[in-house]
Amino acid sequence: MSIQLKLDGKAVASLFPEGSEARIQLSNAVVAEVLSKHLKPQYIGDAVERQIFEAKTSAITEVLSKMGVQSKWGNISLSEEFRKTLHELIAKTVKGRIDQAIHEHVTSEETKAWLNRRVEYAIEQRFNRALDEAVSARLQQIKDNLLK
Repeated sequence: MSIQLKLDGKAVASLFPEGSEARIQLSNAVVAEVLSKHLKPQYIGDAVERQIFEAKTSAITEVLSKMGVQSKWGNISLSEEFRKTLHELIAKTVKGRIDQAIHEHVTSEETKAWLNRRVEYAIEQRFNRALDEAVSARLQQIKDNLLK
């Protein structure tokens, strides 16, 4: 079982503050990973490969441990605090995306045009109703005056 975490620059900066041991180990692991992918294995001795693997494993284990993730024989358990943090992060992200979609919809030209048409229609309906009432009242007044 494997887990993939995708972090943007902000998340990396938050989880791995500049100058921290975890940041240094992670940087070393990233460099080692890039080198191991792009250098032919015959150029890298077993000892170097082992060091790369150990540095990478150590950095990942330390970071996950600080986040409350513990790996025991392939099983992963999350601390309640980490679950809560993860839940809050997901909820915040989802809310942000929903708010952005609503904002984009409300501020779209199509929505503005639709709202303008609705307002114009409502004004026209009220004006026509008021005009009808005024004409009816005036006609009633004329009728009453003629019948006197």
